[in-house]
Amino acid sequence: MHKNASTRLGRLARMAVTMAAAIGIAAGGVAAQAPGAQALDKRYIAAAEAQNIAANNYYGYDMRYRTDGRSFDCSSLVLTVLRKAGYNVTPVGNGTANMVTLLPKAGFTNVVTKINKNTGAGLQIGDVLLRTGTPYGHTAIVSAIIGSTIKVTEATTTGSKCSTDKKGLVYCGAFGDQSGNEIRTVPYSSVMHNYQYVMRPGTSPTPNTTYFPRYTGTSNSIVVALAAVGADSSYAYRTKIAAANGISGYTGTAAQNTKMLNLLKAGTLKKP
Repeated sequence: MHKNASTRLGRLARMAVTMAAAIGIAAGGVAAQAPGAQALDKRYIAAAEAQNIAANNYYGYDMRYRTDGRSFDCSSLVLTVLRKAGYNVTPVGNGTANMVTLLPKAGFTNVVTKINKNTGAGLQIGDVLLRTGTPYGHTAIVSAIIGSTIKVTEATTTGSKCSTDKKGLVYCGAFGDQSGNEIRTVPYSSVMHNYQYVMRPGTSPTPNTTYFPRYTGTSNSIVVALAAVGADSSYAYRTKIAAANGISGYTGTAAQNTKMLNLLKAGTLKKP
């Protein structure tokens, strides 16, 4: 889908700029930095990657194939988006049980004592919520903070008919997201609050890129919306936009156009 890692990071950087302009630290924490200071922060790249995956039902929950690039469990999702953002971690051979030791080696620090677990106050973009345990722990990543609203992205079996194989690995039917909630971005109030760690990454620069301007109109047509922001709205160009934003096999269906439109309205639609 992307030619190389640097291209992917470049295409995500304007999302980082957009997010940094409006999101930073939850109420009760330190005031957010100026957008320009945050725009080159890998935390925002990881958050953008997580939201992109959650918005695309091509991806789903499956422990058996958790590192194939299409299927995830909770830990492989978090580690994958961190790796794509440039952090020195990998989902291969790693899960919640050893993220406690893996993440500090990549520059993360446990700041759980600074967080109000009930409200999420003190959380920052890119913070990794982590609980270890038997048979499974759980992990998620803080992917947006807009005002006092905290959003968390996670891989979960919520809403899907899932099974467990003989090895104890959970899978949820066919590939992809069967319920629209296997990989989801939800308010903090909807996720676990019994986590033991909040692993906070350091900052590091990443390349800049360009995204389409945010569409603020009321039209439900992606053609109208693209034209309104001064973009080419032809089918040929929309095919390129779809590929750049993880919308595979674009044929101009209503569902595909709606996903594209939602990204444009959020200011996170990547230019090809």
